[in-house]
Amino acid sequence: MFTGTIQLHDATDVLTPSTIQQHDLGARGIAKDGRKFRYLKIGATAITNAGLTLQAPAIVPNHQNVAAEAAAALGAFVATLTLGATAATANQYAEGFLVINDVTGEGHTYRIKSHAAVASSGVMTVRLYDPIKVALTTSSEACLIANPYNGAVVFPTTATGMFVGVAPYAIPASNFAWVQTYGVCSLLAAGTIGVGLGIAVPGAVAGAGTVMAATLAQIGHALQAAVDTEYRAVFLNSD
Repeated sequence: MFTGTIQLHDATDVLTPSTIQQHDLGARGIAKDGRKFRYLKIGATAITNAGLTLQAPAIVPNHQNVAAEAAAALGAFVATLTLGATAATANQYAEGFLVINDVTGEGHTYRIKSHAAVASSGVMTVRLYDPIKVALTTSSEACLIANPYNGAVVFPTTATGMFVGVAPYAIPASNFAWVQTYGVCSLLAAGTIGVGLGIAVPGAVAGAGTVMAATLAQIGHALQAAVDTEYRAVFLNSD
């Protein structure tokens, strides 16, 4: 795997999905014309069309603000957590992050290496790439955050995760692909959007962008006046 920014030489680099991972999840690619892309894995549902906004996998509420099941010493590479009433599949959070959100150790973030499958309300042993910086106690509380580039879905009409890019083509389920995050691209519009106005998610239609509002997340600006349900040129500036 190659970390850092990758030079994308032509359309073949961008427009070819793969069932085999070729770069680190979240790797940044840049085309000769300055457009930027992120490398990710699509979730269990295929992306059926180009120009659709994509979201990171949804946060699992019962995997947030969970208690440490046992203390973790300074320098340890393992933490144990008691999950809420939602099971976790094996390595669901691999390459994601453990965020200590309250009490001892709060404010620290650790990258997750691996973990086994865990039943609802079970104990998860999380193996970390990073050593524990402040020893955890059984009073410590933590959140499990999946890698935002592992399991992307069409952006729903109510956000359940962060924006990760726009699909440059239809992408099969569970494939690895580059998706656009910066520069000129075609985007599905929800509602009428004036030229130059901010574009945001979520829209009233899944996968669409809409005119910027205070409660939405801005992802770019309209290069053309956008017509409801049509695809128009926008300039993404989310990366």
